[in-house]
Amino acid sequence: MLRHPALFQTATYNPNDHWLTILIPIVLTLVLLGSSIILKGRLLTVSEWIKKGSTPENELLHAMKSLLFPLQLVTVGVFVGTILVATNVDSVLGVWISMGSLFSQLLIWQHMHKRELVLQNQIRKTATTSKTTSKLFARQVFGMFFLMAGSMAVAIYVSGAIRPYIGSIASFIVFFFLIAFIQILVSPIAIRLMLPSRKPTGERDLEIQACIHSAFSAMKQRTPEVRILELDHLKVYNALIAGFSFAPGPFRQIVLMSQNPAVELSHEETRAVINHELAHGLLYHIPIRVFAAITANLLGFASIFGIMMLTSAQSYQIVFPVLWVAFLLLVQPLVVGRLVNDQEKQADEFAVLKMGSQYQHLIAALTKLTVASGGLVDRKPPGNWMNAAAAHPTVLEREAHLQRVLLDSENPKRLQVRRGFRYLGRDPVWRAAFAIPVVFATSLLFIEGPKPASSSKVPRAVEMRLRTIASERLADDIAQANRAIASKVTK
Repeated sequence: MLRHPALFQTATYNPNDHWLTILIPIVLTLVLLGSSIILKGRLLTVSEWIKKGSTPENELLHAMKSLLFPLQLVTVGVFVGTILVATNVDSVLGVWISMGSLFSQLLIWQHMHKRELVLQNQIRKTATTSKTTSKLFARQVFGMFFLMAGSMAVAIYVSGAIRPYIGSIASFIVFFFLIAFIQILVSPIAIRLMLPSRKPTGERDLEIQACIHSAFSAMKQRTPEVRILELDHLKVYNALIAGFSFAPGPFRQIVLMSQNPAVELSHEETRAVINHELAHGLLYHIPIRVFAAITANLLGFASIFGIMMLTSAQSYQIVFPVLWVAFLLLVQPLVVGRLVNDQEKQADEFAVLKMGSQYQHLIAALTKLTVASGGLVDRKPPGNWMNAAAAHPTVLEREAHLQRVLLDSENPKRLQVRRGFRYLGRDPVWRAAFAIPVVFATSLLFIEGPKPASSSKVPRAVEMRLRTIASERLADDIAQANRAIASKVTK
């Protein structure tokens, strides 16, 4: 069995660590304060652009997000760094300094967010408040916690219960697939928690519901629950599908779609968007996506663990979480985002080639939804590579892809369901993601860890002498205890 010093032995105490845990949160708070000053200057620049009035609204939004994204990245890094330090403090003063720093950082962030929101309202002519966005953020965090914690709890319980019967390796595989299955199963409930929506009520709502049911019935699919997204106050318009088609009751598959007079889609455009979402379900994109995300997390964990083993990192209590957070924020979204990008193009193909939608109607609908939501048809929003769910191709990229596919519509292989799985083995990034943990696992076989101290041989004479001393001390202790008892009885 490998016994690596960085992972299995107690780290030595360094007196300087005490002062580091006090100084680092203070320095990080000052960094965030400096970022807020830079933010003020950049927002003034955007204000000057607004006064000129020559730049279109969506161009202004994109420019503002491009200027602010580096500062948002710094903010995330400051929060994560402070939390990591707070989990490693070893004194009351360190705890107070860390908690005070976190509270100060939250106040600075709230001030920065309010400034950004005021300018965004000025550009988009909305009246969104920080209370509204905070409420939506809290809903999303709660929904995500429900999704992750619920699936983990059930998977741990079930895999633990069957482990004595099928073994550790098989139970680990069951645990892996159970998480993916449960997350997809309960996703309709999580989506309702995360996003404000309502049942179809008005005439236009009922038309959308009838269109969705008609599209599903045409493909011989069970009709889903339909809800209307209520994100109009944020000027966000979208459509999405979640859940299994066979799931009963509250787990029934759900389709959510925006409905607002500001985004007036024709019947053909609405049907094209619905066909696109239905294609995601028919091609099993959501299960593949969840499977890929969990696989990427496991591969990342294995890679970081291998790095720690091979480099003999001593400060593993801090280094390991830092590497893991960096992987979750930077690498995992990039890897999974490549799969999401391919799936979006495949759903477009299926909607046009297999479900009868005209590609002009689909592109027109995507253009209206993108522009109404403040996006651009030729550019992705800044920082999209950090959000796998937002790794969609641009509208112009999708249009060009559909035009190429229509010239090659005789090739049926492009629309096979297994294409998503084959993508994982064809893409060079995913090949590297699978290869790196294998290389580390192979390397670990040749690492010889230090031998435990108890394995060193003790001379026989010394061992016998130690046993004699221990026996004599034990006999003395017993005799002393007997004398104490006898004296108490005599009294």
